[in-house]
Amino acid sequence: MSLLKCLVFSWLLLCTPIILNVSAQTTCSHQEQLRLREVVANTKFHYELELYEWNYGFDIHISNFSDDIYVMFPDVSMQKRYADEKKLSTIPGFIPAQNYKVSFFASEQTSCPDFRILTKYIKTPHFNHYSNHPLCEGYENSPLCQKHSNIYLVIRDEGDFVSRMNSYIESLKDEDLEDDEKTEQSYDFVSNLLIFLSTYNLYIFVPIIFLGTGGIIYIQFKNRGDIL
Repeated sequence: MSLLKCLVFSWLLLCTPIILNVSAQTTCSHQEQLRLREVVANTKFHYELELYEWNYGFDIHISNFSDDIYVMFPDVSMQKRYADEKKLSTIPGFIPAQNYKVSFFASEQTSCPDFRILTKYIKTPHFNHYSNHPLCEGYENSPLCQKHSNIYLVIRDEGDFVSRMNSYIESLKDEDLEDDEKTEQSYDFVSNLLIFLSTYNLYIFVPIIFLGTGGIIYIQFKNRGDIL
């Protein structure tokens, strides 16, 4: 009898995890998994530039969050992040222009605790460190000074940046000089025209008045002749 009891006990030990696993799978239904995927699909990522102790980086804000999910960043060993009172999850310290994998899991409040719902892939925006350079003051619209432009494809170092910015600033000055010259030429033309008209107005307007008056008289006599 003791041998039989041992066999029965051993069978129960072996089968219990299987029974529990089947029970867990039954509780986390396919319908619940679809609902959780829909919750994750509604989340949106927003990036906020921040100056940390080590350098510039981004805070990632995940909106439309829910108490039914939590998020992890496996690439950076990020711990679980849950929604706050505003249904928002904020994670700091991400490097610009980097790819990250974001895994969403079901929270303990659901019937699928720790179930991996899906994984999203994101890339943080570029950050142009030269946008804070003194030469960019007043020229923020320059392609070389835009905060999120990827100028490192064309800029080798700071000396190259300074050279290109100085050329850009000089080109704007040349354009301003050309505009001033065009304005001055236009002003000179109008001024000369007015001076000419005021000087020779008798020679211009008297013949015009004489010819106009004669034309009117001629038309009147012609109309009278047609009537008679």
